[in-house]
Amino acid sequence: MALGERWQTLWPLGVALALAGAWPFTAQAVHPLALPVGIGVLGLAALALRRLELGIAATLALVPFSDASIGPLADIGLPSSPVEPLLMGLAGGLLVAAYLLPDPTPRRRDGLPLALLAVLTIAVLSALAGLEPRSSLGELARLFQAAALLLATRRICREREQVALVIGGALLGLLLAGGQGLAQAATGSSELYGFDAGGEIVARVQGSFFHPNEFGIYVAILLPLAASVLLAPAMTPRLRILAGIALAVGAPALVLSYSRGAMLGLVLGGLAWLAVTRPRRVLPVAAVAVLLALAVAPSALPSR
Repeated sequence: MALGERWQTLWPLGVALALAGAWPFTAQAVHPLALPVGIGVLGLAALALRRLELGIAATLALVPFSDASIGPLADIGLPSSPVEPLLMGLAGGLLVAAYLLPDPTPRRRDGLPLALLAVLTIAVLSALAGLEPRSSLGELARLFQAAALLLATRRICREREQVALVIGGALLGLLLAGGQGLAQAATGSSELYGFDAGGEIVARVQGSFFHPNEFGIYVAILLPLAASVLLAPAMTPRLRILAGIALAVGAPALVLSYSRGAMLGLVLGGLAWLAVTRPRRVLPVAAVAVLLALAVAPSALPSR
């Protein structure tokens, strides 16, 4: 075996041994989570640089954990919620990389960037006019993050496989969020928010979000995507299977969040879309939706 081939075979083992040997020292000198967090950040950065569409997909998959808090990180001077700044950095980096690379197939200019700029400007002005502008910084940051991901996706994803990969990242995020919500309901660990239903306290699942309503809105936004992918014959079988699983997990999680606004928005938004694209199906679908809601809705929902 040539020296080059032997090096290609052995260097991953050497890196693994070096990291395993370094962990006890970093755990004692800094914190047990310092090295794993650093490896995760570098891994995500390498993934994003290797294939930009993979970076977008990974960012979308991690969105439901933006508010996740890891208390011990504050002991080493890091943010206790590390995912949100990481996602902000990834979104900004992907946008910059997307516009630095040459565009192989230039598109006709449209008004989307200007429309996004107008929305962001209005949001910033609205926040500045509020009583406590600082309280809106988090929401503004997420709005900028979403705009950056949208522009990066339009710039990078030109092939069907690239688009499918980004859709898969969004569906994976829905699956992870819904799975976490169902796990909270099964283990009874979602007791932070609840309501009184006939003398019984009913807990609301929230995943890693600050509030169940935020969790419900996130799930409600992605459920139509999962349904569309599942019903689209042009999608790959793997993507349709992922969409079906995400839909089956996300729908009950939305119900267990007891977010009435998210549920109502999902139903009304779906009916409005049908009214434009399939007007003849609006009334039958509305009737089925009402019957389904009466059949599967928890008895405690009206008390909410």
